[in-house]
Amino acid sequence: MNKLILSVFASIAFVSISHAHCGNCASGETKEAHHHGEEASRSSVELDVYFGVQSALAGDDLATAQSVASKLIALAEEKGCSLKFETASVIAEAKDISTARDAFKDWSDALIEKFEEGYSGEGAVYKMHCPMAFGNTGGSWLQNNKELLNPYYGAMMLRCGMVQKDYAK
Repeated sequence: MNKLILSVFASIAFVSISHAHCGNCASGETKEAHHHGEEASRSSVELDVYFGVQSALAGDDLATAQSVASKLIALAEEKGCSLKFETASVIAEAKDISTARDAFKDWSDALIEKFEEGYSGEGAVYKMHCPMAFGNTGGSWLQNNKELLNPYYGAMMLRCGMVQKDYAK
């Protein structure tokens, strides 16, 4: 059942990615207006993929995390985007779930910084924190709901952590 839910989520994320705009500026549109829209579109797509990867890692499903991350990279390449998704590349090519989780932490830290600077995504976004992750140094991540699903430990400590912040408020 968990695999089915993760597969559905991955499909939704891919559809969102497929509809993202990237590439040449439309005729009559200023370059600045286009690229502002491109950044907003990229951020929305990035969050959709991020939430898919987060859910897969919480479910100890490296293959789904890799698949979702790979689709983001493939779409960016297909559309000729100059946008870089280094962390998604590391996850897509990870040899083990530990490597994917380390990369996910870097991605989480970058997105959290963006939210702290005032970015507001579409819908609910919560900052979660597990004080035991990464040798008790702690690790934070974002979720699109309050049901804590720890991507750093998966089934071993799925509910370890707490909601630290609600970015919708």
